[in-house]
Amino acid sequence: GFMVLGAVLAGEIANHVLGFNGPEVMNWRCWRKLLIITAISGAVLLINPYTVAALQLPFKTVNIGVLQDFIEEWAAPNFHELYQQPMVWMLLLTLVIIGWAGRRLDATDAAWLVLFAYISFLARRNIGLFALMAAPIMSRHAAALIGRYRWGQRRLSNGSPILNWLILLLIVVAASLKVLAPIVPAAQAQAEAQILPAKATDWIVANQPAGQLFNSYNWGGYLLWRLWPEYPVYADGRTDVYPNAFLQEYLQIVTGQQDAPALFDERGIRTVIIEQEAPLVIQLVKSGLWQEAYRDEKAAVLTRRD
Repeated sequence: GFMVLGAVLAGEIANHVLGFNGPEVMNWRCWRKLLIITAISGAVLLINPYTVAALQLPFKTVNIGVLQDFIEEWAAPNFHELYQQPMVWMLLLTLVIIGWAGRRLDATDAAWLVLFAYISFLARRNIGLFALMAAPIMSRHAAALIGRYRWGQRRLSNGSPILNWLILLLIVVAASLKVLAPIVPAAQAQAEAQILPAKATDWIVANQPAGQLFNSYNWGGYLLWRLWPEYPVYADGRTDVYPNAFLQEYLQIVTGQQDAPALFDERGIRTVIIEQEAPLVIQLVKSGLWQEAYRDEKAAVLTRRD
């Protein structure tokens, strides 16, 4: 939100410096009002238990090296994968429409487009934000492009609102199907079995192995949902609450670079649920101190021998 506000404030200053005029350009009175609102919003953020320290959290998060190195959503987009290419299509289409529309690109729209395209190229998790910011820019210039032609002017001036309602209805129906389909219990159970260690978790629930739990980072949220409070998870997907050193150590453990048996004894860990092909599984079994209590095509559960 503050990135959007900052881009607007900077863009409107540039509009006035460059002498741009038009209905979309704010006057100084509106700009000052927005600046005051931004300042108040920043002050309100301080109303939290951590006060100023909370403002550092976003910067600490983006500087966690493990995120960029190992977490897929924080990696740069791989445009060799088809499902990630729509971001590039949208960016290129927006630029083409801007070029053809004959409507000047004001500095605020330019700031939005550049800023959110940039952060999307840095991390694929930002692509959704880019789409939200690029859509109104594309729409404004597409309307100008259509208006340049007589047929466009006739359709814009004489067109029926029925078409707009039909488009809206289509969007609502498509969104409803997208939302409702996954919440059907049978669909949830099928997805859970396909992508999560449901059977291995069932085994833990049924057998209640002793000791603290060490788990795969990828399954932390699911295991927290299924096993808490009996088994607090070792790590989960909230990387922003874990120090970089902790995550680096976690990676060394699961890849067999740490003396996991000794470390686990020190920390009271007696149960491990991890991807069945993880090097940690081999290390624990070879130590002779751990046994593989359960295994399926997705997960392995190991327990400390008494």
